[in-house]
Amino acid sequence: MATTETSPLLDDNDQTASPLKGEPSKYPLPSAPSESALSAPSQRRSSISDSWKWYHTAIVLCIRLIIDFVFKNPLVFYLNYQQGLLIDYMQFGYILVAAEIGCIFAIFIGDFNKRVLRTEERIMETYLVIAGLANIAFPALSYFGITLDGELYVIVWCCVMRFIVGLSFANISAASIKFAAQYVPNASKITSIIAVLHYSWPLSTAINILAGYLILDASWMSVFFYSGVLLIVTGLFASFFFKCCPLAPPDLAAPDRGGRQRVPSAVINASEPEEVEMEMDDEEDDNRSGLRVLFTDGNSLLIIFVSFFMTFRSRSIYIVTSSLWMEGTFSLDASMVGWTTLSVIIGEVLGLMVMSTVSHKFELWKSAAGTLVHQLVFGALLFVLAAIYGNDISLAAALILTGLLTMGHESFYVVQQSNAIHYAPLPRLKFLLLLGERMAQESASIVALFLTVSLWYLWAENAVLLWSIVWIAGTFMESFILFIYRSEPTIKQSFVDEV
Repeated sequence: MATTETSPLLDDNDQTASPLKGEPSKYPLPSAPSESALSAPSQRRSSISDSWKWYHTAIVLCIRLIIDFVFKNPLVFYLNYQQGLLIDYMQFGYILVAAEIGCIFAIFIGDFNKRVLRTEERIMETYLVIAGLANIAFPALSYFGITLDGELYVIVWCCVMRFIVGLSFANISAASIKFAAQYVPNASKITSIIAVLHYSWPLSTAINILAGYLILDASWMSVFFYSGVLLIVTGLFASFFFKCCPLAPPDLAAPDRGGRQRVPSAVINASEPEEVEMEMDDEEDDNRSGLRVLFTDGNSLLIIFVSFFMTFRSRSIYIVTSSLWMEGTFSLDASMVGWTTLSVIIGEVLGLMVMSTVSHKFELWKSAAGTLVHQLVFGALLFVLAAIYGNDISLAAALILTGLLTMGHESFYVVQQSNAIHYAPLPRLKFLLLLGERMAQESASIVALFLTVSLWYLWAENAVLLWSIVWIAGTFMESFILFIYRSEPTIKQSFVDEV
């Protein structure tokens, strides 16, 4: 029996209101559908968003925290691990590159994740355990004193382990963003939830303070062992958690026999078709067709292109401002290098605070423009100081500028991931576009790993000046992202605004 109550999304005096947006629509409502049918999708969306609690955010944040630390820790203690493995800096660069290749490869196993693991929860749980085992095994040859045919076997072994870590990192990062974004009550708040999840990055940087002391008081291998154990424990706990605290399925309606997600026809006829977000899971569409769609879509290619330069800039910043500049110019030991990462943490936290609190109040292009201006201003300031003083800027000034540079990068990174959610060519390709972003990012990381250290030693006393110029050029390349905002996002605000 149809309900006699008025739909909460319809004005009593305006029967042309959109059932998804609560405002007048150019598509008039037909008289046949019942009000209960029209309000079903909004009620469904409300149920979905209501099932997400603060502790779901906390567990996803913890998952990202530990995998972020494991992935980027070798960048902070580049010289310490290189010396511990008894190899030169270029050979250790090969090991770090293996992790980047693992991230790149992740996009090509999307079909496996879709057909075998199926859900974002299982993707995160599975790859946490896999990454933990690989991280524990990373220093195994050095720990047991297995030399075999010299350093070659050590390099190959470590490359394989880091490849697995990189593969896991890419899948967990993309899955966690897509997982949380589909439970927001309003599409305009996607950027805010992404910013909240990105707190894992500065928090994981803070763990490097403890890592520095572990390296000095125990050994460099203990960092890999303890973080690997923590990954496995986190994966097992996450599996237990999601079973005890289940979430409502994020689809708008149950799939039909063909595997397609559908909504009532009345709702489709009563609203703008492109504003109804449906996760298409057609069994006839394989991962390869998804890649073909992705790499023939102009906005997707632009997002991937910009991600390359964004990450080349950020990776070189991390390597220069942590290990090379701090240890080379200021002669800091491992524990003090760990403490200097507080400047990075503060900068990233400030950037995320801004994005999480005000991003939903502005259009996405305004957030992008603001972060680009920030990066350009402080990149230019570093250029001026480096032109005058070379590498010998005071330690305090170096730390302040490092924090400001990372603040700008982290803010822009959040915008980029929000771009992937809003401008994916199809809703079902959001996860794949996030992996595409990661592919470009880690390709840039490979270039940064090979160039940063060698150029630092080549330019010697003027290395900071060189990299300040590179970082300014990187900001200009990032500015190309502004072109995507000329088109409408594929995912519009289609949920009920919550007061």
